Amino acid sequence: MRVGREPAEDVKKRIVAACQEVGLKIQSARMYLRYDQGDRVIYVSAVTPGGPFRRSNLDISAIVVIDGHWSGRLEIRCAAAQDDLDPSFWDIPILRGRNAVPLRD
Repeated sequence: MRVGREPAEDVKKRIVAACQEVGLKIQSARMYLRYDQGDRVIYVSAVTPGGPFRRSNLDISAIVVIDGHWSGRLEIRCAAAQDDLDPSFWDIPILRGRNAVPLRD
């Protein structure tokens, strides 16, 4: 389905550009169409190169409605660890309270 694809692609490009502007390295930038929900999920994963942790990633997602409307809000998740995945990975602290932030922030 092509309806609303261009606005969703624009949102994805804006997220990627914002990450690159602050020096993050993009690992992936994908978009998934959810027919049953009537929207597209944009997912960008980036890492901090040369940071203090061996493994550090930032995951940013946004939802754009099929008709191309976007609330301007993002969901941001971040995890950092000294080692690769291990059982303690699932015990990392989780930030609670804000579900999404405006892109300008």
